[in-house]
Amino acid sequence: MKISLIFFAASLLILSSCAKVPQSTRIDTPPAAVETEVSETTPELSSTAAPEASADQNACDLVELMLPTPWSIDKAEYSGAAIHADYLYLLPQYPRRLGRDAGGQLGRIALGGIKDSVSGSSAFKANVEPVILDDGGLAGKILGFEGFESISFNGSQVFMTIESRRATGMRGYLVQGSLDEAKAEINLDPETLIELPAQNNSSNASDEASFFYKGSLYTIYEQNGPGQNPNAFARQFQPPYLDAAEVEMTSVNFRITDAAADEPESKLYLLNYFFPGDTHLLPAQGLVPDIADPRNFDPQVSFARILEFNIQGDNLEYQPGQDRRIKEPIAGEAYNWEGLAYWPGEGFFLVTDSFPRTFLGFCRNK
Repeated sequence: MKISLIFFAASLLILSSCAKVPQSTRIDTPPAAVETEVSETTPELSSTAAPEASADQNACDLVELMLPTPWSIDKAEYSGAAIHADYLYLLPQYPRRLGRDAGGQLGRIALGGIKDSVSGSSAFKANVEPVILDDGGLAGKILGFEGFESISFNGSQVFMTIESRRATGMRGYLVQGSLDEAKAEINLDPETLIELPAQNNSSNASDEASFFYKGSLYTIYEQNGPGQNPNAFARQFQPPYLDAAEVEMTSVNFRITDAAADEPESKLYLLNYFFPGDTHLLPAQGLVPDIADPRNFDPQVSFARILEFNIQGDNLEYQPGQDRRIKEPIAGEAYNWEGLAYWPGEGFFLVTDSFPRTFLGFCRNK
């Protein structure tokens, strides 16, 4: 598969290489196993300053949506977000930690109730209602289960990616389900579970982002930098969403933790994040997308932004100069951004996992 690698420093360098994508395979869930809840380890380092970037004029000044209990607890570890119909859905990595018997619960927030509030600059309280999740027993059946990583919708269809860790390495999965919007219930179908083979030998990576676009579901691996994954690609699924096709994608340094599409504009937004201390994710050749001078990059400083891509057939192409820098809500602290949702015409919702705390913010379009 051809991969375009685009980096920006003083000039533009494009490299192409070929690789074959492992076929996603339908799997049967193994016998029930003890649920394992292992959180991602996080270095105890903090941000001190923002690297210089040509797109700082597009920086996101976040307005906080304060979440009530239990939605504000750190152990929820939000890992994904998506907008469907009139709601913002928040996906905990471990929905069972928020209660309920069958599989736990997600949270959703009515967009109509926050439209006026996000126009200001002060934090405000968000009204969250539960969405009951029946995971079909997947949390207990997938060996080395490490939680749900992303969520996407297509009408009443729901898609989630899952991560697991085994002695033989990391594994990712895709599962389908259905949403009953009136009852606020999601039911996953274990019979649709398929494996998403890892793209490198990382001890903590899987398909962490997903989005739906014009009848297809796409998933994106967490590590796509040339130094960690020189043959990176995105996966595209078409009905019945059981087999993946390879999709060319601009190589991106650091982590991709979530994605959101603007279908009418054929745009894709990726949440691009570097946590201080993740030295294994340092940029290849010292280059970072859209940083004016790569020498300004400091591995002791957090790096977070929303990257803009064009969706062109079977190609996802980075658009330089359109990055939106995410400012830390509190200077000197690094926020582990895990969830991204795009509200057409309004802006972006971003949510952290448990570090440094659970934080849901809104970045208005400029």
